[in-house]
This record gives sequence, structure tokens and C-alpha cells, in this order.
Amino acid sequence: MASSTAGSTTTAARGRRVDALRARSAPLAGAALPLLDRSSPSARRWYLLGALLASIAAYLRLPPGAAGSIWAEDGTRFLTDQLVIGWPASTTEPYAGYMHLVPRLAALVAGEVPPRWADDVFAVLASLVVGVCAAATFALARGHLPSPVVRGLLASMVVLLPTAGLEAAGNTANSHWFLMATAFWALTSRPTSRSGAALAAGVVVLAMGSDPLTAILAPLVLARVVLLRGLRDHVVTAAFVLSSAVQALVVLGTDRGPGDPTPATGEVLAAYLTRVPYTLMTGLGRAASLFEQHGWLVVVAALVPFGVAGALALLVDARTRWVALTAAPASVVFFVVPAAVSWSDRFDPFAFGVDPNPSSRYSVVPMLLLLAVAAAGLQAALDRFPRPLAGALLALVLVLGAVTVLPSFRPEAATRVGPLWDAGVLAAAQECRADPSLVSARVQIAPDRPNWVVDLPCTSLR
Repeated sequence: MASSTAGSTTTAARGRRVDALRARSAPLAGAALPLLDRSSPSARRWYLLGALLASIAAYLRLPPGAAGSIWAEDGTRFLTDQLVIGWPASTTEPYAGYMHLVPRLAALVAGEVPPRWADDVFAVLASLVVGVCAAATFALARGHLPSPVVRGLLASMVVLLPTAGLEAAGNTANSHWFLMATAFWALTSRPTSRSGAALAAGVVVLAMGSDPLTAILAPLVLARVVLLRGLRDHVVTAAFVLSSAVQALVVLGTDRGPGDPTPATGEVLAAYLTRVPYTLMTGLGRAASLFEQHGWLVVVAALVPFGVAGALALLVDARTRWVALTAAPASVVFFVVPAAVSWSDRFDPFAFGVDPNPSSRYSVVPMLLLLAVAAAGLQAALDRFPRPLAGALLALVLVLGAVTVLPSFRPEAATRVGPLWDAGVLAAAQECRADPSLVSARVQIAPDRPNWVVDLPCTSLR
């Protein structure tokens, strides 16, 4: 009995210490994880409209020659597995050592429609993911960035990011990059409505279910565990933990194979500087020529605006301080980890241009998180600067953004040009009809290389 009483006393004391810690950390919780007011029905309708418009813009960014084709893994891996293995077994089928939830779900839809529609399914669903991520960023960031103008600029960059118009455009194989960037805001917000909590949790599940790199955001989950106690506050926490467990089971049950040689630290950091802040400031078209003329001076100069924005975010407001302290290091880590694991010449710091080696996708998350720091700095400036000065700064940001983004809205990308899917399906159907003994017919997809193909069953073509 004495032992039981002592145990109860110890448990109670521990509970009081936890409560005291949470009470002392309440101001930090309010700044780091601000509550989001419930959105009105009209506001939710505007969010849906914004998601639709952003999705259309994302679709219009498809590089010339890319529309009408299926890209790489979307066809050769995900659609093929859906046709061969079927649902639900294909959902957790690993590729490259991990689970790919979003492209598997897209392939489920593509496998159920007539074969000639499959390219449209992947392109539309990929664009829809980008549009929803843009709208979710606008909605979930409002606790840290109350200005709708600032959030609008940040959300628009989810769609208009210079590198987002290259290999990440119009295919679900690369949708996880946009979801991981949006998961940052899902894990730093506290929705007070069921729909808001469902949105945040859904983003996290799709991100973690499609790429284990989402685990880089685990410190944000730990902060939620320490600082928050409300049940609804931990819906997104539970979503992260459960989806991480499923992804971990897939990863641990898969042999990824030996990695590439580990690069020198200086090489990785040089690649980050040239491919993230520098390309953000110059856009795709001018990066190579400016570097040839001025060398590392222009790369260092490109860091200055982000440094100023980060300093403003750190010094002015606790909410923006939290964004700067978390998004800036996450931006670096989201580039360094995949670069260190998969280092090759595609990460060459000096491989500039509109159509670089296949690595532009690795810059999407780092760029969007660095832009989160810039948005936090702009929010701090609008909060504290006199209105004329704040207005002038906002106008400058808009001009610089337009100069960077507009020339890269629909960039040329030779690697994205490939055989037209409709023509390939038509030829495959003719081949199947000409030879009744054929079981399947092969369709070439983009990029136009021998290993990127889809074998369509003749039963669906005859």
C-alpha cells in the first residue's frame, strides 16, 4: 500500500511539473503556434476559388512540349504497378526505398479511366496538388503572417517558383516537394475548426506518405508535444506520428542500395547558395551570365535581402521570429540531406541555366522555406515601419518578384519534351488489334529514353 501511495505521489508531482512547464511556456506557444480563428463560410469559398485558380496557373506552367505526355516514374513505375499489382497492394509498394502515396493514388485514378486519358489525369492531379498547397499555405500561415498581402505573395510563389516550372511541373512523381513545404505551415499552426485541423493533418499525411524527408520537420512536432495540450491541437501531431510509422515500415523493409560518394561540405553548401537564394533572386534565365561576369560576388549579394528579412523577423516580433528560427535552418537541411545522400553531377553548383541537370526539384522546398523567412521579414516591416516606408518596400518586393518570376513562368525544358501519349496509345491499340496473340503493347513516355515506357494490356486497348 505504501509503495502504491508513493507511486501515486510521484505521478502527481510529475504531472504538476508538466503543467507548470506548460504554463511558463504559454507565451512561447502563442508565438510559435498561434491559434487560427475559424474561417467564415464565405472565406472558405474564397480559399476553394484560390485553390482552383492556382491549379489552373500550375497547369499553364507546363513547359512547351510537356503537355500531352506522361513523365518518367508516373508512367514507368506508378501506372505500371497499378496495372500489374493493382490496388491496394500498389499503394505501399516501395520505389527508390520508400512509399509514394500521392503518385500511387493518382495512378489508381489513371488506371481506372480509358488509357488515352491517363496523361491528363496525372497532369491535372499534379496541378491540383500545387493549387491546394498554395491555398493551404495562405490559410495556415495566417497566424504568423496576418497580412493577406504577405500571405498572398508567399502562396503565389508556391505556383510561380522559378524551378517549379521545370521537372516538378505536371507530374505527381514530384508533388511531394510542394506538400513538404506546406507541411511546415501545417505543423506551425493551430486551427480551431474541424476543417482546418483536417486540412493540416491531410497535408502532413500526404507529405510523409510520399517522402520520408518530411521527418526533417520532426522538431516542430516535438515543439507541439511540449507546448500544446488541447486534443484538437494534436490531430496534426497524431497524423505526423502515424504516417511516419507507416513510412518507416516501408523504408525499413526495403533495400535502397549503396549511396553515391559523400561530397565535401563546401560543395554541398556551394550548391545550396547557387541553386536556392541565388536562383531565387536572378531567375532561371540570367543565373549563368551573371555568374560568368561577376563570380561569387553576385551569389553573396543575393543573400543580402534574405539576411535583412531574417534580421527583421528576428528582432521585431515573436511570431515572425519563430518562422525565421525554424524555416531558415529547415531550408538548408532540406537541400543538404538529399544532396548528401544522392550526390552526383546533377548537384553541380555551377550547372546553371533554364534546363539544368535533373535536380531542379531538389530546390523547391528549400526555396519555399527561404521565402517563408522573407515573408516573415516583410510582415515585420509592415507591422513596424511607417506606412509610406512599408508601402515603398512592398512595391519594391512586387517589382523584384515580377522581374524574377515572369520570364520563368513557362520555361523551355528540353528534358520535359517527350512522345505524345495519345499517339502512343493509338499505335499500341493498332498493334494489339493486328496481332490477337499480344498480351500488351509498349508506349514510350517522357523523357524519350529506352527505359521510360509503359506496357499497356491489350485487353484495355482492343
